[in-house]
Amino acid sequence: MKKVGIITFHAAHNFGSSLQVYALQNVIEQLGFDCRVIDFRKPEQSRHYAPLTGKKLLYALRFDRKYLYNLPARMRAYAKYQSFIEKQLHLTKRTYSDLKELYDADFDFDFYISGSDQIWNFKPCDADNAYFLPFVKSGKKIAYAPSFGSRYISVDSHSEIAEFIKQYDSVCVRDDNSATIVRELTGLDVPVLPDPSLLLKPEEWDRILPPFQPGDNYIFYYSLAERTRNQEMVAIANKVAEKTGLKIVLAVCAYGDKEVFSDHDGHIFKLDSGPQDFVNLIKNARFVITSSFHGLLFSVMFNKPFLAFNGMLDERLKSFLSQTGLLDRAVSKSNADEILDKLFDMDFVPAQKIIAEKRAQAIRFLERSLGV
Repeated sequence: MKKVGIITFHAAHNFGSSLQVYALQNVIEQLGFDCRVIDFRKPEQSRHYAPLTGKKLLYALRFDRKYLYNLPARMRAYAKYQSFIEKQLHLTKRTYSDLKELYDADFDFDFYISGSDQIWNFKPCDADNAYFLPFVKSGKKIAYAPSFGSRYISVDSHSEIAEFIKQYDSVCVRDDNSATIVRELTGLDVPVLPDPSLLLKPEEWDRILPPFQPGDNYIFYYSLAERTRNQEMVAIANKVAEKTGLKIVLAVCAYGDKEVFSDHDGHIFKLDSGPQDFVNLIKNARFVITSSFHGLLFSVMFNKPFLAFNGMLDERLKSFLSQTGLLDRAVSKSNADEILDKLFDMDFVPAQKIIAEKRAQAIRFLERSLGV
């Protein structure tokens, strides 16, 4: 059986990062390969997602006592992420912390896959050239749906990135913006294919979901925006709650609570949510409000009426909404009142047909790239 190694942000305590690598790993295994996730974790990444470090403690004591109040829930969320990584992902036996260790490693994979997620985005603290696979000595290189995230990259990096990309045997990206960047850097026209999360069908996600306690209908709210935009998003969410009479349930990433709901009563905080909880909260919601790419993907996957906050400003959200014919679900301060009159007026049939076609294209890409 041939071997495949995946490198991505698998250890990031972020719902989407965890779920996309789980999906890609499973698809590769379904195609008949022995698949491993290369356990590459930069120290900066580990510190960033740790619920409590000396620096975070000092900051919390000076500026954010609420963080300490929520710390027990964050510790539980951290444990859920660690459990998901250890039990659901098939990791290499060794953990690698820098590019030199990867160069020195004696890997024997037949294929190496970069992706998915924003692994080609140079802004996050865990960004690294390792995600372009320069350490590979033999074996084919495949890029499956990586994203540059940002619209622009430093001019100083253009030639280096272009050379990295030209070394791949097969390349596809996750969004239109990334395809444009690849074309501008290399002259290559590469396909835009779905995030791996969409390659698994809803019933396949159901297999790893814990029991969900049914209760009242609710709006699931999930945001990664900074505080200023969150205030606008919260205002919209409260309008939706008032119009529908539904409670708001929130889940936030373990690395920090940037929400501004504290002055509103009746909201339910799920600060101890892990990746599987995230899927459950979307699947069982009556309505979803999100500025998250994966919040959007799973909403569409489970046919949940949703609003994509600032969906026309985020290149990743805009690309997916455009591909699925759902641009009218992008909401901002300027059009919120108009959309409030058609919250549940959605037909997912065309979008699901498009996703099925994209899923088939993605599988064909992987089959060709892996020589199936």
